[in-house]
Amino acid sequence: MTLALLQIDFVFDGPWGDALADVCRELADDIAQEPGLRWKLWTEDPESARAGGVYLFDDRAAAAAYLTKHRARLAAFGVKDSDIVARVLDVNPALSTRTRGPVGGAADSFTTLARVQVADTKTFLDVFASAGLAARSAHGSKGAQVFAGDENTVHVLIDWADEAAFDAFRTAPDVAATMKRGGAVARPVFQSVRRLGQFTA
Repeated sequence: MTLALLQIDFVFDGPWGDALADVCRELADDIAQEPGLRWKLWTEDPESARAGGVYLFDDRAAAAAYLTKHRARLAAFGVKDSDIVARVLDVNPALSTRTRGPVGGAADSFTTLARVQVADTKTFLDVFASAGLAARSAHGSKGAQVFAGDENTVHVLIDWADEAAFDAFRTAPDVAATMKRGGAVARPVFQSVRRLGQFTA
C-alpha cells in the first residue's frame, strides 16, 4: 500500500483564520471521519483569495474518493470546477520519515511504543530508515516515529495494520538481526498504546 497525498486549493473570498475555524468546526469534524484519511492541513492565502488543504490518505483510492466528494461539496458552495486545482501524489515514506514527515498511521491502527537502548543513535536511525523500514513494511507497519530519550535511549512509536501484524514482526527471525545491526544493546521493551485523539494545539 502506497500513501497518497492530495493537494487542493480553490478560489475563496473568506472568512480567514479564527473566523474560518469557527465557521468550519462541524465540517472539520466530518472530514476527520473520512475513510482512509490520516490527517489534513488547512491552507489559506487571503492575498490571492485561495483556500484549500493538504491531505494524507492510506492510498490513492481513498484520496480519489474524497476528491470526488469534495468537488461536489465545493460545487454546492458555489465554487466553479474551473476554479479548483487538485492533484494526487504518491508519498515516499522512507525519505519523508528521515525529514520528520508526519507519515504515521491512522487512528484505528494497532500502535506500539518501544523503548530501545542503542549503542549509537545515528547508526540506529540509518538502519531504522533502510533495512528496518523494509522489515516493518513487510510485516504491516503503517508508519513510525522515533524520539530521543535519555542518553543512548530512543522511543519508537509504530502504527500497525493490526495486532497480528505486530506479533508477526516481533517474532520474525530477520527482525532480531536487523535490530542488532542497528546497535540495539538489549531487546526493546514494547507496550501497546491507543490514540485517543489528535489536536491542532
